[in-house]
Amino acid sequence: MTVASGAIITAVRELEHHDGDRITLMRAFVECARRLNFKASAKALGLTPSTLGRRIARLEARLGVALFLRSTRRVTLTEAGAIYLPLCEDLLSALDEADATASSLGGRPTGLLRVAAPTTFSRLHLTGRLPKFLTRHPEIRLDIAHSDAYVDVVEERIDIAIRIGRLADTSLRARFLAPNNRRLVASPSYLEQAPPLRTPEDLSRHRLLHFAHLQGGEAWLLERDGTEYRVPVAPWLRSDDAFVLYEAAIAGLGIALLADFISADGLQRGKLVPVLTDWQVPETGIYALYAGSAVPPKTRAFIDFLVEFIRGPWKPHTKPSARVLRRCRVSAELGHPARDIQSRSVMAHRSAPMRRHGDGPSAQRRGRATAGTVASGG
Repeated sequence: MTVASGAIITAVRELEHHDGDRITLMRAFVECARRLNFKASAKALGLTPSTLGRRIARLEARLGVALFLRSTRRVTLTEAGAIYLPLCEDLLSALDEADATASSLGGRPTGLLRVAAPTTFSRLHLTGRLPKFLTRHPEIRLDIAHSDAYVDVVEERIDIAIRIGRLADTSLRARFLAPNNRRLVASPSYLEQAPPLRTPEDLSRHRLLHFAHLQGGEAWLLERDGTEYRVPVAPWLRSDDAFVLYEAAIAGLGIALLADFISADGLQRGKLVPVLTDWQVPETGIYALYAGSAVPPKTRAFIDFLVEFIRGPWKPHTKPSARVLRRCRVSAELGHPARDIQSRSVMAHRSAPMRRHGDGPSAQRRGRATAGTVASGG
């Protein structure tokens, strides 16, 4: 730490120490200004609405201006409140960063650590290892939320979010953990009685099992020799839980696009085989995201823990037998990790349920593929 940065941290911490009441009132104001709802703001701050109201009144009296316009139906900021908000946010952010920087210079990992993790990834690779982490760091209390939907790290006050996929432009800091290799897979029993599958166009005659939070939306993207092929998907089965698709594929219900960290065991056991192996699915990544320039010891400890156990990519150790491959009419090659290629787009025909299975139920529910969504299947 430089002398200048040390002086800044000391000055900011002195302000908080000697004028703590003003800081407390500012935090109350910022929470209310962001939510424009006193009841919700009070709950977030752990206060009663009446206590929060008194704090806002004290701040307004101190400043000599009204910060909010209140009615029975809504709360809005006054002109003074709108000007005051970003100034308070900058100051409080500097205080929080000062605290984090000072803490990161020494001390043991301690306190509440809030983690957001994709459901299937956590189920298969994270939750079983958490006892080891908590034993190693007994002063950390862990709050882990599982979701395959987009999580706003700042708004929801998440310390670390594990994200899988392509990262959108973000102000968050990202630690690359491992590549996320994906492939199209199906069970031998499905392929034995399914139509031939030699080209991406043939997918239009097959049952497709689709992950609801896939970044590409209702489409699968394949690449080969500089050519990009986009396959529109009308799912025969659609789910926001990638493990449901994995089990459905093993049960012979159709073809799924799955990450290796999900499908590796099924491939190793011969319950699944890769298909269209001369085409690749673009490789993405597995990341740990966090906010702020200074990393608290508790956050650093968990990132180090993730790096320690993640050895990706999760590749099958063995190939399916030649007998299984012949029965399934697929290539003996498992394929290679996808490359980032500048290529042209070729549109496939609209996918539909395969003919030999009849008019099986079509998944009617259509979920929203949120921009920036990064999740277990994806």
